[in-house]
Amino acid sequence: MEFIRKYKSLFISLRSNVVRKKFLIQKTIVKWIKIVFLVVEIPFELVGDALFFWRRCLKKKFINPQKILIVRIDQFGDVLFSTFLLPILKKKYPECEIDYLVNPKTLAILKNNQYIQNVYLWDEIALHFIAGRKEGSKTSISQALKNNQEVIKKLRGENYDYVINGRAFVPSSNIWWKFIKPKRLIAFDISEQSFLADYWAEYGLKSEEWENYMNLLLPLGIAKNEFFYEPVFNNFDDSIFNKYEFQSLRGKNYIVCAPVSFDKDRQWEVESWRKVIVAYRDAGNAVVFTGIQSQLEYIKNILDGVDGKDIIVATNLTLPELGSIYKKAKLFLGIESFPAHLALALKKPIICLMRNDAYYLKGFSSAKTASARSMIPLLEGRVFALDIKTTSVEKVVEIVKSL
Repeated sequence: MEFIRKYKSLFISLRSNVVRKKFLIQKTIVKWIKIVFLVVEIPFELVGDALFFWRRCLKKKFINPQKILIVRIDQFGDVLFSTFLLPILKKKYPECEIDYLVNPKTLAILKNNQYIQNVYLWDEIALHFIAGRKEGSKTSISQALKNNQEVIKKLRGENYDYVINGRAFVPSSNIWWKFIKPKRLIAFDISEQSFLADYWAEYGLKSEEWENYMNLLLPLGIAKNEFFYEPVFNNFDDSIFNKYEFQSLRGKNYIVCAPVSFDKDRQWEVESWRKVIVAYRDAGNAVVFTGIQSQLEYIKNILDGVDGKDIIVATNLTLPELGSIYKKAKLFLGIESFPAHLALALKKPIICLMRNDAYYLKGFSSAKTASARSMIPLLEGRVFALDIKTTSVEKVVEIVKSL
């Protein structure tokens, strides 16, 4: 079954990350990526799985972890989500040192994290060509390879007991982490070159993401029933409230709203957003829109014709400033994206709108296997997952006002 899931996931990655040409930086390379994937990647995985299948029959002796490296080369939301593993690991092994390996641009997510000893940086060029990742690393391929070679040398000297590769879908190569020479390599069974791992964590295509992540801890003697969801974010800049446009938020109830996705198919109707925001604002509350500069036009469309009283648009915040704004908000309203993960990490209720035929989320999705997965855990009373296609404005307003 695991091999069926693995190759099914590879084709899901091909469909969702490569075929959607409009998100690639250079559209002309789409054809070549598909050729390399089908002619090189798939055969390589098949040969590796066939040659090293016997390794799965070997029982590895348990090593009491003194040093662990968690590899999460991905985007802001993915890195933040993965930090829920840290307090669980520390509860079980309080003396264990935990390091992280991440994209340079996600470094700020881990700043001031009390559970992490060191953070190392890795240039993942492949992510630059995946849908919605246009603003990835601008490092040249040759420079990235040189930088990564130095990182490998550094990490090899750390003598890790365990390296945990937290990415399941392409790009999720395990070759690099084998060069670190850990005593044990833990990886998802559907990840690339999973045959190189010492432990294969089951990745269920129909499981919640937290369940899959807890499988990464099974080789360390940590069971799923030890799960609790407390991702860690401690990077704040409260001086944001001294800026003129944010002074009005002091002592006032406000919600944060992040309505924009890189994928237009996963956005709610502008008119629907407008009605919800006006209804909440007219009830005597404030609304803060957050996003990046390229999303400003969409937010302006939502607010077209709306009185700007008690509405703030902030598309140029630093991550610490964003953290402070979210920390004092009443709740989050938006789509499945990094801001939703940030709000949840700060223990805010979240109302998350997503397409149940585009995102797979256990108990929510109408698709057996969707091209994207939601990492949002369905925490009762804190997470309200709503289908963009069928949810009415009245329903959203009702939930917002009840929280």
